[in-house]
Amino acid sequence: MHVPSNRASPNRQTPSADQHRPRRVAALVLAAGSSSRFGEGNKLLALRDSRPLLAHVLDAVSCSDVSDVLVVTGHDQARISALCDTVWPAHAVPLLQVHNTGYSSGMAGSLVLGISTLGVAAVDAVLVCLGDMPEAGVDTMNGVITAFRQDPKHALYIPTFKGQRGNPVLIAASLFDSVLMLAGDKGARVLARRFPDSVVEVPCDDAGILFDIDTPVDLQLPLDQ
Repeated sequence: MHVPSNRASPNRQTPSADQHRPRRVAALVLAAGSSSRFGEGNKLLALRDSRPLLAHVLDAVSCSDVSDVLVVTGHDQARISALCDTVWPAHAVPLLQVHNTGYSSGMAGSLVLGISTLGVAAVDAVLVCLGDMPEAGVDTMNGVITAFRQDPKHALYIPTFKGQRGNPVLIAASLFDSVLMLAGDKGARVLARRFPDSVVEVPCDDAGILFDIDTPVDLQLPLDQ
């Protein structure tokens, strides 16, 4: 297997031939996990502030500056898919879904499937949104997208809160080849370690970028500012 070097590939070009149009950013919502640490039930369907966790994420994505939205389902596909169809607003960009049959192998499979489905030549970047992070706000999503569009020379755009890196992370097309080679439970953190010179930190006033739900107790925790 080819092992990528510690530099983003200079050969892959972003799909934007027209430099005058906004660079096309797709939201890739990962909603395939089996919630093994949560216990009984699917945590993405668990309620926080009377809304399923995944619904919070979709609410923010629907108001963001993305041009495409793809949800990767896996565990509990039928109910996750039904929730997406129910909560996605009619006025938003179309929401597409793809099912990851190998979801138990870890996050990398969903990233690979998502980028392959979107088409590596069709978008300039993907904003990777985790379905168990209900407090990451739309302003943060748009801030990361804006940072990429204003300075697209880098490959990873990561929001930070008080110096700590969080999610969602934007991955530019120059790193898609490296994403397609990931396996197991690996994601943007691995890419950030592999390509440190390609990282742009985007400071934000949003503690939600650090807050994910792992257990039922987490559902009741206040957001720590």
